[in-house]
Amino acid sequence: MKKPFGKTQVIVYLQFVLIVVVLAGCGSLPVFNIYGGSLLAFGLILGAWTLMTNRPENFNINHKPKAGAALCFDGPYRFLKHPMYLALLMALLGILLMSFCWLSLLAWIGLAALLDQKARLEERLLQERSGDYERYCAKTKKFIPGIF
Repeated sequence: MKKPFGKTQVIVYLQFVLIVVVLAGCGSLPVFNIYGGSLLAFGLILGAWTLMTNRPENFNINHKPKAGAALCFDGPYRFLKHPMYLALLMALLGILLMSFCWLSLLAWIGLAALLDQKARLEERLLQERSGDYERYCAKTKKFIPGIF
């Protein structure tokens, strides 16, 4: 008998719940400031660059790689392994800075931790599938080029 919710589904649902909480927060509308606006813009630009480099048909909402998906080592992937996760975190942090709420901050921290866990699971599966990815992981950081 199939379980109603496996680890994959829990991660995906929790990810979306946390995104909604960051965005909805305490219900206030964002008030533009240069820090939040800059982070939001950089996150959107990084996300667009990532989608232009690694086509959406390669992406999977959960941590399991799609069958037949090609590995991508170009564009932002030259600098970090998970540019889309970073783009999401940057854009949401920008929105958070423009409509600060403690609940949103806690949800953003939870989302960052969840995406880190999701990235670890994804990396493990990709390393099992490809020696190229294992070599790539040895020289490329996860979220912050040269640091983390």
